[in-house]
Amino acid sequence: MPTKESKADFEKLISKHDPKIRVLAKKMRGRVLKIFPDANEKTYWGWRNTWYGFSEKASDAVFTISPVKAYMQLYFMRGTELSDPDKLLEGTGKKLRHSNIRNASELKRPALLRLMKRAVAHGKREGKVKTKSKSQKPKFPKKTMPYSAKRPGIGERV
Repeated sequence: MPTKESKADFEKLISKHDPKIRVLAKKMRGRVLKIFPDANEKTYWGWRNTWYGFSEKASDAVFTISPVKAYMQLYFMRGTELSDPDKLLEGTGKKLRHSNIRNASELKRPALLRLMKRAVAHGKREGKVKTKSKSQKPKFPKKTMPYSAKRPGIGERV
């Protein structure tokens, strides 16, 4: 669930953008949280976006909100696995698809709401992160070299 800290991070992320983009970003965040109220919210500063998923791990993300100069992007992290009869999704990646949102009325489109609900349901069906059990550990440890063999000493040639 979103926390005060995650909301503050989101506010800081959008603070340098145009006022119209800030308003649109807040509405988009509200729409995502209305459809996915139990989402974990995490802002990634390096990518300048906020992720919403079943945990804070990138592999569990369902949506990402990314402010751009003139519009907002709503990313569907497993967009290629979703049915999109209305052709709302764009992109050519292996899994990721996005929809560009230019105004608040686009957030109310029934087709977009259906797609968002489908994305959350798909994430629930796929389950959370698959963890390795102890029996799946490698049978043989990696061979390691002693430290002195890895790096030449002072004055030695490689």
